[in-house]
Amino acid sequence: MKNPRVIFFSVGVLACLPWVAGGEAFNLSHSGLSEGQVVEARQTSEVNMSISMEMPGMGRMAQETATQSLEVWTDTIGSVENGRIQDLTRTFSEERSSVEVGFMGQTQRQTIETGVVGQNFRYVRDEGSYRLDTQALPRRLRREARDKANELAHAVGAEYGTLFFPDRELSSGDSWDLDALNVQDLAKAMDLADASGTGRATFVGIAEHEGERVARVTYSYGISGRMTMEGGAFAVKFELEGEILRSLDSRVDLKNSGRGRISGSGSMSQQGMKIDFSLDGPVVNEIKRTVR
Repeated sequence: MKNPRVIFFSVGVLACLPWVAGGEAFNLSHSGLSEGQVVEARQTSEVNMSISMEMPGMGRMAQETATQSLEVWTDTIGSVENGRIQDLTRTFSEERSSVEVGFMGQTQRQTIETGVVGQNFRYVRDEGSYRLDTQALPRRLRREARDKANELAHAVGAEYGTLFFPDRELSSGDSWDLDALNVQDLAKAMDLADASGTGRATFVGIAEHEGERVARVTYSYGISGRMTMEGGAFAVKFELEGEILRSLDSRVDLKNSGRGRISGSGSMSQQGMKIDFSLDGPVVNEIKRTVR
């Protein structure tokens, strides 16, 4: 028979292991980066929408729209104080977005570029959020590129932990509410009026990703609002859920993958005709980052 004291000791150690792992706490909002480090990022997204239209005298007709985009950029970290990045410079090396529309047996394709490739955009921390340093912008910059650079200010804040993660210690199993409008700035990106949003995130536990310890975080949120366009308006709803793998060392989201759905309905007036329509389709988005 085995020594009962040895058995007791072994069982006691095993019983304590989950408690020790679960007892680890981290402030995931504080950055672990230092001045001069570079974060490389690659984002892909895809939106497929079916739009159904009720045309006077023609009945119901359908349009299929597929949008795919790719963006690659680097963030060069500036000064860091008390775990907060005070400034960084974002440089895009790739930007491709294509839209394919199928209607009445015909297909049209369009490529969209805002002109951000090769440009440097500096963001400065200001009263808890980030703003674009307009003094550092090139003199000649397309309006589309300038608009996109401004829209990215909130996304920069979310990526580096000032919006998504609460400024407190978190342990496995902890959950917190999200302000979906601030987290992804989707309301501005989608030109939504009267927007509202709710969300929830949970620190599921610690995992390993490409040889690095990461915090595994799941999230879900939704945004509702009203979108206006020439001749009409419609109500739209966007829902997304996903997972983040956040480095416990650098406090960078090494992977953020989300899936969701966009839906809406409304009416518009064109050439004297009132057209009722509805839309629905899936959304897929993924960002991968490396730190050097």
